[in-house]
Amino acid sequence: MRTKRNGLVVICGLTAALSLGCQNEEIRSYRVPKPEATRLLAVIIPHGEKTWFFKLVGPAPQVEEHKQAFDQFIRSVRFTDQGERAITWTVPDSWLAGPASNLRYAAFYLGPKDHPLELTVFEFSGATGSVLANVNRWRNEMRLRNIQESELSQISKELRLENGLATMVDMATSAGGSAARMPAPDIVSRRSGPQSAFHYDKPQGWKEKPDPKRIRLVLFEIGEGLAEAGVSVLPRDGGGLLTNVNRWRGQIHLEQTDEEQLRKEMRPIGVGGTAGQYIDLVGPESAGQPRQRILGVVVPRTEETWFFKLQGPADVVEKEKTAFETFVKSVRFNAGTGANP
Repeated sequence: MRTKRNGLVVICGLTAALSLGCQNEEIRSYRVPKPEATRLLAVIIPHGEKTWFFKLVGPAPQVEEHKQAFDQFIRSVRFTDQGERAITWTVPDSWLAGPASNLRYAAFYLGPKDHPLELTVFEFSGATGSVLANVNRWRNEMRLRNIQESELSQISKELRLENGLATMVDMATSAGGSAARMPAPDIVSRRSGPQSAFHYDKPQGWKEKPDPKRIRLVLFEIGEGLAEAGVSVLPRDGGGLLTNVNRWRGQIHLEQTDEEQLRKEMRPIGVGGTAGQYIDLVGPESAGQPRQRILGVVVPRTEETWFFKLQGPADVVEKEKTAFETFVKSVRFNAGTGANP
């Protein structure tokens, strides 16, 4: 049965040196491998008035290990159109069921428990955009360039299932992260302290947990797993403000915006002595789904851009808004991690 849980997502990623706030000044360091190729397998299945999305993303070697099982899982999908059990499938014995939420229909963890891959299933009613629009949204998340309709056949193919046609997408970044032009730090300091490049005051109740996608370096659990929080960092040229905000807008089913409208929606916010931009996005209502909301803060620095993002059902985000803003304003950047712009 589908389990309904409120969920927030705030995405968390890499930077040249990243540290976490804590209650003490202990500093621990560990080595982080240079970025390896990331691969995405996804299937889009339109059925009636709904569209279903199945997505598996992670390090390319791990994804390859699970590709056959992923294919078999997809081919086992059946639609019953019977209330809460509108869809069925056969799950491999080694997969562990993850929590569903108002953001996703189902999730599964594949591979070792300490660093599993995560397969997510999403169900959307109404218009969800073309195959090309969704592929380019995923490519933006992987820091890949957008493609044209004529290039779709290079990374996608038609898949015939028992209940009709689907589209399979298979794409990857290059090894070493060159497609993303992401920095490749050797040392990452954890816990706040005088030698940390980035530290902050951790809001009460936020608990660190492993990131199943291995894309986010640090992930926090809020409210006994009902919410998640974190920070992401990109190179200074990581898509630009408009591109990233439009990616967020797409995640909560808002239409794309332009530079002029974006300037009206953003407001200034100070983060660690650096001028940042703050945006509050609220998605439209949809049948059977709570209205979604994103709070996002973008902080450009000399060599990278920092993104602070809170996403989830509008009422839950409202409850966490003060904690999120306090968290962002508590950030301190040490010298050597990029001067003010």
